[in-house]
Amino acid sequence: MKAARITGPNEPLQIVEIESQKPNENQVVIKVKSTGVCHSDLHLWEGGYDLGDGKFMKVTDRGVKYPVTPGHEIVGTIMEIGEGVTGFSQGDFVLVYPWQGCGECPGCKDKNENLCDAPRSIGIFQDGGYADAVLIPHYKYLAKIEGVDPDDTNC
Repeated sequence: MKAARITGPNEPLQIVEIESQKPNENQVVIKVKSTGVCHSDLHLWEGGYDLGDGKFMKVTDRGVKYPVTPGHEIVGTIMEIGEGVTGFSQGDFVLVYPWQGCGECPGCKDKNENLCDAPRSIGIFQDGGYADAVLIPHYKYLAKIEGVDPDDTNC
């Protein structure tokens, strides 16, 4: 499958062929319909965040590994599901919740994965939606959105 990847800070996106992944257990593969472009994608490309006063926080110091496929604002249809997935079927139109955590830290145990000490967010710490398809680690990160057109500009 094709993916647009950031190979390193300030390097141009590269369109590459990467191996398609097969889901296991609770995983789901989404055929990407649309992916938003967020300012955090630009920070990922820049290699970090300007904190002001000449300070710069590198994303690699936070655990990002290049190359990475950005894109955490994803909608698409389910292509494949793992054997443990319930409540979802191939062809379902879904939105992906990207702020995935480690499952072990205090934030995750309090059901606040967005506050995780060791985040695993889609499109930042693992490959995201700037691709033909994306592997989602658990179906709990999906929401069905039937009847919603993500490309409708009249909202």
